[in-house]
Amino acid sequence: MYMEQPDGFKVPGKDDWVMKLMKSIYGMKQASHIWNLTFNKAIESLGFKRLPCEWCVYLRHSRSRMVIFVIHVDDIISASTSPAENQ
Repeated sequence: MYMEQPDGFKVPGKDDWVMKLMKSIYGMKQASHIWNLTFNKAIESLGFKRLPCEWCVYLRHSRSRMVIFVIHVDDIISASTSPAENQ
């Protein structure tokens, strides 16, 4: 995504240049996709796996414990085998 330099941030002598965005900006069409990629990477680093049939459902389990959580927009609902595991 490219954008014109915003007023107040223009570099003298380069007023007609455009800039390539290196990050997503809230309100962009791609922002929700970038947020989902970032969120997924963080959650997978905690040991959760996303269900291949439903991308908003995550699961982490061991022999005696299990945590399942579902994301919807900006809400998360979780269930686990114990309150401590849910925390």
